[in-house]
Amino acid sequence: MQRLVDRPQRWDALAWNALGAEMPFFPLEQAWAYGEAMAELGQSVSRIRVSAGGGTASAQLFARRVFGLWNVVQSVRGPAFAGDSAAIPELLRELLTACPRGFPRVRLLMPELGADMHRAVTAAGLRRVLTGYHTQLLDLRQGTAALRAGMEGRWRNRLVAAESEKLRLDIAKGGRLLDWLVERNTVLGRQRGIALPKPGLVRALVQAAGPPQTLIVAVLAKNQPLCAGLFLRHGPDATYYVSHTTEAGRQLSATNLMLWTAIARLADAGVRQLDLGGIDTRAAPGLARFKLGLGGRTLSLTGTYAR
Repeated sequence: MQRLVDRPQRWDALAWNALGAEMPFFPLEQAWAYGEAMAELGQSVSRIRVSAGGGTASAQLFARRVFGLWNVVQSVRGPAFAGDSAAIPELLRELLTACPRGFPRVRLLMPELGADMHRAVTAAGLRRVLTGYHTQLLDLRQGTAALRAGMEGRWRNRLVAAESEKLRLDIAKGGRLLDWLVERNTVLGRQRGIALPKPGLVRALVQAAGPPQTLIVAVLAKNQPLCAGLFLRHGPDATYYVSHTTEAGRQLSATNLMLWTAIARLADAGVRQLDLGGIDTRAAPGLARFKLGLGGRTLSLTGTYAR
């Protein structure tokens, strides 16, 4: 067993993100920029990689104090695994040993594993406390022609309708479009009482990712945004992180045009897969149907575990 723990001479952004090429999918929450954003917001960040039995596990861990008493150590969409799945219980046990110390403490892991791997996780002594997260992944390596052909018919028809309108596209890395997106989502979250990414986290992520890894696509009419979406690249993959659409934008299917434009750009840039940012058929059935209409495959994770 070899355990590699984050040290200045061990990890940097390039080396850590390169680990994603070994994995079926490299989640945003395990990317270097996400860790830097969380550190900027006051959390302690550790990066650990362990290997055993032909498998590897990598985890970005966030530690915080709760009520001044509990030391909570958490990995979101992590650890992520590569290699022989038979090694998963041993890898998890070793990773838990390497977790940041503190007493009393709670360790929460959200392994990047499908629901069929529940037994492998519990074999490491972990107890499931939350059911699994669901998202939709698009394989961009198949090319734009195949991606467009794989859309649900109504989704593609709305895209064609939006393409026929006199709408303007704007591409940015931040600036006024980011401000518009953050401000509109903040208002929407308050009005509807829903949990959306906090403005501080969105801005910290964009700052940490930097212009080369950031893509904002907006659709405008008469120089006014109808919708905008923020996409972040991380290692070989990318995530559709946050977006907002006005009522006028919904009427013109502007979100279809925005999302398709981003998909085509990311595919041309060599991005491997795009995470559409989660689906919840109970809490947000309309949004789930919209994302599922793009095609791709549904990824259902096994859950959040504690020890």
